[in-house]
Amino acid sequence: MEELAYQIMTLGDTKTYLLLWAICAVSAGLAVAATKLEWKLHRAPYFLSLGFTFVLMVGSVFLLTDLPTAIRDGYSGQIIGSYFVCTALAGGLLGIFSAARANDAYDTRGLWFLSIIPIANLFLLFAKSMTPKKTGSGGFIANAAIVFIGLMLFSTGRTMEKHLSEVASQTAETGTTANNTGMTVKKTAQKQPAVQNIDSTNDTSSDAAKDAASDTVDKPVSNTVSNSGSNGQAGRFDFEPMLKQIVLQTPVPQQLSDLMTLIRMEAEADRLISVYEISSTDFTLSESVMDFQMFNTCSPTSPTLLFELGLTRTNVFVDTEGKALGEVSANPALCEEWSTSFDKRMEEKAADETRQLSGTQQTTGDGVTLTHATYRDKTYIKHFTVPANLSEKTRRDMEKNWCQTPYVKSMLSIGLTLRLVSTLEDSKPAGDVVISKATCDQV
Repeated sequence: MEELAYQIMTLGDTKTYLLLWAICAVSAGLAVAATKLEWKLHRAPYFLSLGFTFVLMVGSVFLLTDLPTAIRDGYSGQIIGSYFVCTALAGGLLGIFSAARANDAYDTRGLWFLSIIPIANLFLLFAKSMTPKKTGSGGFIANAAIVFIGLMLFSTGRTMEKHLSEVASQTAETGTTANNTGMTVKKTAQKQPAVQNIDSTNDTSSDAAKDAASDTVDKPVSNTVSNSGSNGQAGRFDFEPMLKQIVLQTPVPQQLSDLMTLIRMEAEADRLISVYEISSTDFTLSESVMDFQMFNTCSPTSPTLLFELGLTRTNVFVDTEGKALGEVSANPALCEEWSTSFDKRMEEKAADETRQLSGTQQTTGDGVTLTHATYRDKTYIKHFTVPANLSEKTRRDMEKNWCQTPYVKSMLSIGLTLRLVSTLEDSKPAGDVVISKATCDQV
């Protein structure tokens, strides 16, 4: 059942809608065939019944918001079963109401199927009644009240849909953040220096690794990171059915970029292994490249269901001859460790830059002098002295020029923000410029 639950979670919007449509259509047909009721519904009551059915169908989706926990804890069968029952119930009611409306408008129950066909359902809704009905102000007021209640039901359904979208978004963000998913690296190449320049990711090998990180994060199949051993979930959850499905559904070999090809995938208990062939001859998993991978993997913008359930994810990199170049494994506890280590290295980098500036400060032709650097809360701060307050035009020019530099592009790729703090010679503030991803996207 966990395998079925996972497949439903990964259907995508189009296939999900088709599945719901099929369930509703079948249950509606069965309900019409089983009831054979000859009662009739006018337009206003039918509109009200559509609103009620809509709320019921949207409400059934609320059951799926707890599906990740249900899969993990072994009661996904009840969740999926309840979801199908509620959807089928809504479809059955829709069929009964639509048969009654068709009987009123066309004097036959056989046209009930118009209700499940887009556009055609409008002919069922707005068709005039063949049965005499109450006229006068009393009838008009009653119909108006019924239509108003129907509109309220549809409005309630839309509000529920919006809330579901917000819940799904929050679940996605907290799923990754709460798990603090991180990576640990096992290198077969020579170890890189402890602290590297931020813009050292501009060589060919780094591009290959960044391609690997991007494809690992962005592709649904490859975006699963480890949670094994951190909370005991992996020990009591059977990943094997899901992993087999992932391996079977992933086409290999699959060229992901000019430098990297996914050549095979393997499933081992609670571990999903992807093997990537790198065509670059100077590929290394340097520290700066790993920072890029770590940031994109731990980012709250890239969660998956398996992220939350505790899967171990291993990426193996080999050259064109099959020789191992490095191995990346994911573990939730190490994300926090990486974040702490990354902050410490950035603090050391800022301190090193300040020491290097000591006694060698140079003033540009515009009278600008870089005095020192600091780091705090994922923000690298450069401090300058300037001859005058920064004008709005100067700020915009600084944003544009800095955003175009490889230095800033590399910073943004690992989630850093660059802040340029300017002060006058008398230490009075002259203005700040913040260079972030949002800033650079606008210039």
